[in-house]
Amino acid sequence: MDGSRPSPLGHNRSLGQLKGDADKAVADAKNRAKRLRREADAKYDLAYLAASGQVKEREAKARQDRAYILADQAAFEAECAYEVAKAEASAAESEFEEWRTAEATKREEMKLR
Repeated sequence: MDGSRPSPLGHNRSLGQLKGDADKAVADAKNRAKRLRREADAKYDLAYLAASGQVKEREAKARQDRAYILADQAAFEAECAYEVAKAEASAAESEFEEWRTAEATKREEMKLR
């Protein structure tokens, strides 16, 4: 095994490259999730400030604001995508480390010959 395998897209990329791709996907997903969460928080704040009544009433009205609900759902979906990307990166790292270990074992076996 040379550390390369066909990807689902038909490209031959090394396990190290696939791991790098997975790490980048994690960073991108994290940034998107953070950005969308900030946007949802801002929409909540705007709805809270626009609402009238006691604190609990204003909080309830802000949570029911349509713009906030949509933004919160988008942020939640992005946070889920981030968790999936982390799991995929972890799997890619495990596969890469398994390959490295196998290659190191091969090198040591060659030294013993």
